Amino acid sequence: MSVADLLKQSVMVAGEEVKPQIGTMSVLAAELKTINPALLTNEEKRLLKVAEATKESLPLINIASAIKVAGAGPDGLPRLAIASYEMSMGRDDVTVAVRVDGSLEFYTWMTSKRWSIKLPAETLPKRNRWFLFETPSLCRITSIPLVPLALRQNEQSDVVLLYEVIDWKRLIVVPGDPYLLRHIAGYVYAILGSWDISQRELDVYQGARNLGL
Repeated sequence: MSVADLLKQSVMVAGEEVKPQIGTMSVLAAELKTINPALLTNEEKRLLKVAEATKESLPLINIASAIKVAGAGPDGLPRLAIASYEMSMGRDDVTVAVRVDGSLEFYTWMTSKRWSIKLPAETLPKRNRWFLFETPSLCRITSIPLVPLALRQNEQSDVVLLYEVIDWKRLIVVPGDPYLLRHIAGYVYAILGSWDISQRELDVYQGARNLGL
């Protein structure tokens, strides 16, 4: 299975896992709507957001599940990356930190704030620590694909990209089929679209980077 196929398979599985949970929460969501919002717990508010998102007819996925299904490469790093939409438009990079318990964090530094997404323990396989002085995290950096014109978003703060990474040591984006996602609640995201990255596009943007543009 190619990495591109792995990305699609991971998204499909992560979406299928969400569906039965949505079905069981629909009745409760209807009841929650009759309650004063001030009396709802944070979990109940997140549940309502997910229930409302199902009315938009956009497929939903659990990003922690997608990363888990894709798994880690031989280097212990995830085969898929999550990055901020805003950072994509700025042609910046994303860093991943994978900890020994299998939890991980994707993050970037903006000029005004720090963006990050943390995923729970055992999202990736646990690592054995043979020595007390072994680093608790594997950290690597990679580039972020540019979102095509047809999928550009006015509201950007809750939008992320999910895409394949061939080699975390390289700062060159590889051809693939990234997904554009909008945050709903918790680890649940709506899929806004997917697109193909052509080799021509990669060559143009890599050339622009080399020129300092």
